[in-house]
Amino acid sequence: MNALTLNRRSALVLAAATGVSCAAGGAFASTAGVFTMPDFTRELCERYYRAWQHKDLDRILGCLHPDVTFKSPNAKTQGRDAYAAGAKRFFSLVERLEVRSTFTAADAAMAAVDFYCIQPIGICPTAERMALKDGLIIEDELFFDARPFEALARTKVARQGSK
Repeated sequence: MNALTLNRRSALVLAAATGVSCAAGGAFASTAGVFTMPDFTRELCERYYRAWQHKDLDRILGCLHPDVTFKSPNAKTQGRDAYAAGAKRFFSLVERLEVRSTFTAADAAMAAVDFYCIQPIGICPTAERMALKDGLIIEDELFFDARPFEALARTKVARQGSK
């Protein structure tokens, strides 16, 4: 058998291997030896993070499903309105953010993001997992060290107590 001829068994094995690799990795799909990211998910992530970089709440919300669930080490919300309220509070803490890497699948994404926050928080390395539904983010879960945020809260309480 030459390199271009596949029998039925070889084709099934190749198809199964491709499916397993996409299911396991999720970030890339193989097409004729070229790796491509699911374009729609990648573009949604780019819009979402661009909106965050500009603190553009309307555009952030435009990327979210109306029933979005948000989870982080120090918060949990349900729905766009609750997400918006939390984002507004977080805007005052964030000076800028940098997206280091994004891995996408057809219905999900995972990103490594550095949030540059006010002191005493500083740089907050964050992993963000997003699930998509109807072309929008339905689940947004952040993973980060919450201790610097707790230090900020303690500082605020101490300032209020000394007044």
